[in-house]
Amino acid sequence: MSFIDVRFPKQQGYGSVGGPGFRTEVVETANKREKRNRVWTDARRRYDLTITARTQDEAEDIHEFHAAMGGREHSFRFWDPLDYKLTNQSIGPGDGTTKAFQVVKTYSQGSATHTRTVDKLVAGIVVKINGVTQTITTHYAVDLNTGIITFGTAPADGATITVTGEFDVCVRFAEDELRWVVVDSEGTPPDRYLWRPESLNLIEVIGE
Repeated sequence: MSFIDVRFPKQQGYGSVGGPGFRTEVVETANKREKRNRVWTDARRRYDLTITARTQDEAEDIHEFHAAMGGREHSFRFWDPLDYKLTNQSIGPGDGTTKAFQVVKTYSQGSATHTRTVDKLVAGIVVKINGVTQTITTHYAVDLNTGIITFGTAPADGATITVTGEFDVCVRFAEDELRWVVVDSEGTPPDRYLWRPESLNLIEVIGE
């Protein structure tokens, strides 16, 4: 098994049902109060792509992609249309020594925050130190498959480092078997059909 640096056909992500899922243990006490414990530090994302009918060409694209990935064997990129952007996201203050910084995304509401590791960046990100845009290869290098940004010179102590850009989710197929059902015809020519997969699910792979 390995990560293959290709993206599931972007247009095929439309019509997907899914998103992040946490795992939390909830225990109700005798006086009807609750004790809650988050088991997973981070969420794990799942996507169901069975809801949308596919044209002949779309079905063939998915069929070829599934075969190339060997079903569940390999992981790959997926564009989540709901959550794919970073906007002036802080990735930590400089300390005058550290050169490598992991890109993250922070979600905040009131006093509650959740920080997500972002490891599958899309080319074209913008990195700033104290609001000044840095030039890639001159000031820093970026690993698009780990989300780590490495500066040639360590940012000064207290420097604000921000990232703006897009990212993907690392996923794999949830099933080794891909079964299709003909639901209609596209008309002309008569052998072109509309297809719906019986089961087509993607699940996030953490740390790959």
